[in-house]
Amino acid sequence: LSLKEASSKFYKLFSDSIDSQTNTDLPINLCLSGGNDSRLMLTGIKQCNKLENIENTWSYTYEGHDDHDIANVSNLTAHYGLNNNVVTLGKENVISMFDKVILDLEQPFPGLPTLAKYNLYQQARGVSSKIFLEGQGGDEIGGGYRYTIGAYIYAKVKYDKNFDLETFVSNYVKANKLEKADVYKLIINSQAKIYGCNMSADGTSIIPSAAQNILINKSIELDCNRNELFEAHSKNEYQKVLDDDIYMNKLQRILRSCDSCSMAFSKELRVPILAPSLVKFVRSLPPDLKINNGLHRAFFMDALKNNESTEIRSNIYSKRHVVDPQRQWLYSDLKGFVRDSISSDLIEKYFELDSKTIESAINQFYDSEITPVN
Repeated sequence: LSLKEASSKFYKLFSDSIDSQTNTDLPINLCLSGGNDSRLMLTGIKQCNKLENIENTWSYTYEGHDDHDIANVSNLTAHYGLNNNVVTLGKENVISMFDKVILDLEQPFPGLPTLAKYNLYQQARGVSSKIFLEGQGGDEIGGGYRYTIGAYIYAKVKYDKNFDLETFVSNYVKANKLEKADVYKLIINSQAKIYGCNMSADGTSIIPSAAQNILINKSIELDCNRNELFEAHSKNEYQKVLDDDIYMNKLQRILRSCDSCSMAFSKELRVPILAPSLVKFVRSLPPDLKINNGLHRAFFMDALKNNESTEIRSNIYSKRHVVDPQRQWLYSDLKGFVRDSISSDLIEKYFELDSKTIESAINQFYDSEITPVN
């Protein structure tokens, strides 16, 4: 497939998914950011003539946080004539709702984004209908994150004799507005993801240690490399890294958290971009259609460029990296809350954890930096 053919087929499958998941007698609500997934979702809804079914759109932000995303959402929703509700998560909200979120989610959760999403659905209760659509999963299935670049280079060098690293780096510098030295550093550092496929990019895993040990022992018993258990259906090292995020770690954790937040307030969450037909098709695409001329998710960006209204189109060729204020809050207003929670006797009583060991780890975290970089 050419890039044009791939993007055309992707958008057809995406439109079919939008049409199917908005086929209901109930009004639809949208959770939006100012990013490309939300933009494509709105584009698909308009072209499927479903805009009139949209009841409200919802976005979240953080207290005192310089959030350009909200301005982008406002421009998008104004263009489509939709009413957007912005729900702000405050520092006091974190403290007051923390125990309730833990009880409702029944598991560890990623952090402030989960609390913000929980707060959003809580505010939407009673003022919106049941069904919500979100744009989760596009980066995971399409290779939208920069930490996948190491696996991409590895696969290209291994399988493509004509691959020119210098040309690739030059294109990547231009597409992502980075310095050449930073790109080489990114390539080297992200190679580690190839060899740590039980771990997510942030160092966490949804696979319990006991289960990991069972898998390791099984691989020894079968006299095979442990990683073969994780890459049996991945075509190359690049797809293996994407599959790890899709099926084992990152996306699974995000979807569980989002689903639990919505269910806590009797909302039904639908994710059009993760329709089985879409995931199957995108996984079948070769690496060059996912990173093309230095642009991540090239097939996706081409679909957006070819279908989004020219009146609203802008800057679709680079992914915006949005940073929440979690680290900043943990080092300031929430520091006392963290220490009080960790030093509590409840840690040992109910969770059978050594509070001193945990407190030592927390101290190490706070001593590691004087000023957090947000």
